[in-house]
Amino acid sequence: MDSNEKKTVFKELKNDILEYLELRTELIKLSLIEITAKATTSLVSAISLMVLFIFFLFFLFLALGFYLGDLLGSPFKGFGIIALFYMILIILFILIKKKNIEQPLTDKIIENLTQQNEQDK
Repeated sequence: MDSNEKKTVFKELKNDILEYLELRTELIKLSLIEITAKATTSLVSAISLMVLFIFFLFFLFLALGFYLGDLLGSPFKGFGIIALFYMILIILFILIKKKNIEQPLTDKIIENLTQQNEQDK
């Protein structure tokens, strides 16, 4: 091989490596976009279900408040019982929040994202 052939081979090799790096970078970008899109879709879906469930609970407890109000002869007493129930739930939530709710939820989200990434490979 003479000097010109070596230069040509190295130039082609350099171009191939640069093209490979560009394609690899593009693949990583597209993979990140796909993971972000899936995570966003899952989040929107979960939030939508939560909102519907909250409306369901709201109307359920509203009906229960009226029902208890009729039983006790006073809407104030019926809704007072419901308010007390909510207060107990809030206190329980505050007491167990960090250890029993946030960490398992965080772990589950990380698990889902890594599983999606592994399934795509």
